[in-house]
Parts: sequence; structure tokens; C-alpha cells
Amino acid sequence: MVVGITAATWAIALFFEPAERLYLWTRRYEQIELDEALAAVVSLTAALVWYALRRYRAAQLAREGDQRATIQLSDALSEQRRLAQRYVELHEAERKALARELHDELGQYLNLIKLDAVQIRDAMSPTASAHAAAASLIERVDLAHRATAALLRRLRPVGLEELGLRAALEHLVETARAGLGATDIGLTLGADLDRLEDAMALTVYRLVQEGLTNCAKHAGATKIEVAVVGERTEEGQRLILTIADNGVGAEVGSPARGLGLVGMRERVIAHGGEMKVVTALGQGFAIRAVIPVLEHYGNR
Repeated sequence: MVVGITAATWAIALFFEPAERLYLWTRRYEQIELDEALAAVVSLTAALVWYALRRYRAAQLAREGDQRATIQLSDALSEQRRLAQRYVELHEAERKALARELHDELGQYLNLIKLDAVQIRDAMSPTASAHAAAASLIERVDLAHRATAALLRRLRPVGLEELGLRAALEHLVETARAGLGATDIGLTLGADLDRLEDAMALTVYRLVQEGLTNCAKHAGATKIEVAVVGERTEEGQRLILTIADNGVGAEVGSPARGLGLVGMRERVIAHGGEMKVVTALGQGFAIRAVIPVLEHYGNR
């Protein structure tokens, strides 16, 4: 374009002879030396060309710096995601080990204590004080068994590995309904949840579990809605998890909910997703997590 415009301008100038015409028009003003302005124009043009080249080089350097910064940011985000995933894996491994210890060690000792207490109770006369003490000990061991079973359910999802995520979520919600009798809990499961990879399925379960726990502790709600549905977009398949209540709400970032939300957000980020919290005082509390799941489908 530059060469073409220059050539066209030259051809037009050869045809109209503007320099000669300009000389004739300005000859009476020779004292102003208008015909010498060409050197100044050429000098100005050269200076503008130099300035444009300098600005172009500066913009090129800035663009290269932005590209390097973008690459570094992408690497940092990838590293953060990897660390978050590793944190979740270690956290779940610790939960699994603790659940195994509770089940194998503590459960065995409680059984032995109960057997000894039963033998003492059966060996004593019903009127003896030791008989009543043994019977009381048996009741307390049964309470410890139930408390241990509740801890095991918190540490390892009931039926997740054997029955799949859908059944585990239904059991989780039924348990929450029993504990929150006055609260109506709705559950919508619209995704093919049982095809999710184990790590992804466990993440979804933990999100719902933590969300229901937060509702029970802080919301004071009469209605809770839990939804786990799939959605296909141009980028691929994604999972949308929503937990919403009509409770007292909260200020985002308040200490009462901080750690639980941080843990939930870390789990979502570890799978390349994002989580959003919508709340206000007196207007309920809602959590919406969007997680890409196409790469998480596997053979179960």
C-alpha cells in the first residue's frame, strides 16, 4: 500500500507539476522562502518515522512482556491447581486412614469392653451394684459405637464406592432430613453421576456434605434446595452444583463460614472449576459451583 500510494502520488505530481505551479504562485513572496520548506517537511517526516519505529518497538517489547507475564500466570495457576488437588488427595487419604483406625482399632476395643461388661453383668446378681454398673457400661459402649459410626460416616461417605454417587447423595440428604426435621430439603439429581471418576465423585459428595452442614449450623432455614445437574456447552460437559437456603444469610467472608467455604472452593478449583457465593443478611445463602466434568468420566 505504501509503495502504491507513493507511486500514484508521484504520477499525479508529474502530470500536474505542483512544484512548478507552487513556485509560480509564491514567487511574489520570495522573501518568505516558501520553496525552502521542503527540507523542513522532509526532516519532520524522517523524525516522525523514527518516532513511529521507536513506539512500535516499545509496544512490541510491552507485548512480549505481557505474553511472558501471561505464561507465568498460567503456570502459577496450573501449579496452584496441582497443589490444591494434592491437598485434597492428602486430606482424603488422612480421612480414610483415620476412618480405618477408628473402625479397626477403636471398634475392636469397644467390642471387647462390651463383651467383658456383658460377662460381668451376667455373672452378678441382678440386685448387686456391680450388675447395674455393668449394664450402665454396656449402654455407654453402645453410645460410643453410635458416635463412632457417625464419625465414620463423616470421614468416609456411606455407599459411595459400593453404590455410586447418586445413592450416596440420596442417603446423605435423607440423613440430613432426619437431623433437621423442621427443614424441608429438596434434592434434584439430573446428571449421570455414577459415571464420574472417583476423585470427582468424592468432591461432589464433600461439597454437598459441607453445604448441608453449614445450613444446619448457621442458616436457621426452613427450606434447602440441593441440585446436581449436567450441562453441555460449546466448551464441553460441565457439572452445576447448587445449594441454596432461605435462612438468615450472611456477609460473604464472615468468620462463621470462612473455613468451610475455603475448603469447598479449594476442591472446586482443584478440578478446574469455579464457585460463587450469593448471600445477604436476611436473604438466604446460595452456593453455585461449576466444574468441567468431560475429562472426569470414567468406567465405574
